[in-house]
Amino acid sequence: MRRTALLFLGTLLLLACGNPRGEYDNPAGTTASERLAEARTLAVAYLPDAVLCEALGLDYGPVFGDGRCPDWTYTFHSAAAGSVIRIHLGPDGLLAPLGEPEPLPPGQSLPAWDGNFFIDSDFAAKSARMAGIAGILSGGTPVNERLRLFARVTSDGAEPVWELTCTVRGASGFESRTSTVDAVTGRILENEPF
Repeated sequence: MRRTALLFLGTLLLLACGNPRGEYDNPAGTTASERLAEARTLAVAYLPDAVLCEALGLDYGPVFGDGRCPDWTYTFHSAAAGSVIRIHLGPDGLLAPLGEPEPLPPGQSLPAWDGNFFIDSDFAAKSARMAGIAGILSGGTPVNERLRLFARVTSDGAEPVWELTCTVRGASGFESRTSTVDAVTGRILENEPF
């Protein structure tokens, strides 16, 4: 009886203290937009007019093709300062700003994009799977999945896109396939053939 009571109290204490590994302890990770507000708040502390210009997620398993990553790196641009800053968020929160704000190299500019997107990484991954990128996963052992949101320059200006790359290790070595998904409509723009 006494042992059961101690186990019960110990369990209550663990629940009351919360998760010791962090608020985002989720083996499947999060989508890009689930962490965006946190990243933006940190970026604005360095660059008050910070606008998202890239989100990059890497996933090393065990679940592939769901658009969720444990780590996200967000790059923000300040037009006023002519600088960018990268904010890296891991499962336990801020890992680090990747340095101080950096000036853009002379002559380089970023596409005119307001940093807004409608399709999150999970929906983009679903679109890519439906377009056939999941076929690569049946050809070997998954190694990693890379999800990148950025503005692609077009003849009409810039369009936000998701670029999803899956890499597997098969009998003949490593193999990767990439799908590009419109971040506004979810439409497949490009899909590497198998």
